[in-house]
Amino acid sequence: MSYFVAYSDSVEKEGLVDLTPTEARAVGAVRAQLQDNPRAGEQRPSYDPQAEDYVVHLDEVATGGRPISVLHRFHPTLQATLIYWLVIGP
Repeated sequence: MSYFVAYSDSVEKEGLVDLTPTEARAVGAVRAQLQDNPRAGEQRPSYDPQAEDYVVHLDEVATGGRPISVLHRFHPTLQATLIYWLVIGP
């Protein structure tokens, strides 16, 4: 099954534009992975009882640059994932 995955407005307008091409490819690979496995990464506490929050940590080797944490929320009922934040750097 393939799940819907989207970037939040803030990630599209601010986060992605700050990435180098290799960093953007690494984040894009995480997005592609989430289409098949929306529960990828380390689970985090969530304020929404109907959604699950996760974070995928990418190190400098994976990004070809800075470490990046990809925070995403999976909503099982909607079968959709929102990448809502990118933390760039240490």
